[in-house]
Amino acid sequence: MADKIQEKIIREKNIQRSKSELVTNVAHDIRSPLTSVIGFLEMVKDREYKSREERDKFVDIALKKARTMKKLTDNLFIFTKLESTNVKLNFSTICLNDLIYQVVDEFLVIFEENNLKLIDSIILENLMVRIDVDMFLRALNNLLYNALE
Repeated sequence: MADKIQEKIIREKNIQRSKSELVTNVAHDIRSPLTSVIGFLEMVKDREYKSREERDKFVDIALKKARTMKKLTDNLFIFTKLESTNVKLNFSTICLNDLIYQVVDEFLVIFEENNLKLIDSIILENLMVRIDVDMFLRALNNLLYNALE
């Protein structure tokens, strides 16, 4: 019994250390784009650009960095929500191939616009899985958007 209590204490310490590392990493990951957003917006505010095109470029960069921060905070929110016991997953059985092909089709144009090629290598045999479709789609979309950065 003492061994089980000791294992539980060690596990709880590891969980707390992981949470602390997560918060530190997210703070670091948010700080960099936030610094860029502030810098570019200050340059626009102070009219430190040579042309309208350069100003638009600064705004575009700031917007992209702000969207990156939003994704990071959304992911943190999802993580904390999943960690709580109040989250209810809605499992359903679906054909994974069809779902992935659908998402890939949606991203093909975006990848092409960014001079990237999206190559799928999905087996032909239907893969039936039981998943929370919304959570899976969120994860897959995050992966593909991260590939664009």
